[in-house]
Amino acid sequence: MGRRRCPTGSGGEGLRGGIEEFRRDGFRGGALTALAGGGGQILAGVLFVSGAATPVAAMTATGVMVVALTVKARNGLWVQHDGIEYPLMLVVTAIALGCTGPGAYSLDALAGIDALPVWTGLAAATAGVLAALTVRLVLRTPTTSDQRP
Repeated sequence: MGRRRCPTGSGGEGLRGGIEEFRRDGFRGGALTALAGGGGQILAGVLFVSGAATPVAAMTATGVMVVALTVKARNGLWVQHDGIEYPLMLVVTAIALGCTGPGAYSLDALAGIDALPVWTGLAAATAGVLAALTVRLVLRTPTTSDQRP
């Protein structure tokens, strides 16, 4: 019996699946690109859940998901068509958490750094967007449509 594949992603096929997914999405870089993308998602999630380094979590999540937005934009809005709906929601959520802070029950609150000004979250989100666009520009694989006659 053959392996089932998830139609919207690597299907849980580990690093090999992540490398192939990034390659299909027009990225070069192989394992390093897949590890950076997956590692960014894990890092942001762990930081958000624990309420630690919230601006770093916001920057990381925004960056990773803006890259996803650039890839999925050609598919339209709706998630059923592998569109930007879900990554857009994650970007908005990450920016909101970066601007509002982690809350009273967080590691940031325990460390006394939970009352950061709103501009900190906005700066983190801006850094994430700029990093994402830089990654997309640097790691994008040129296509034949990019070459002019």
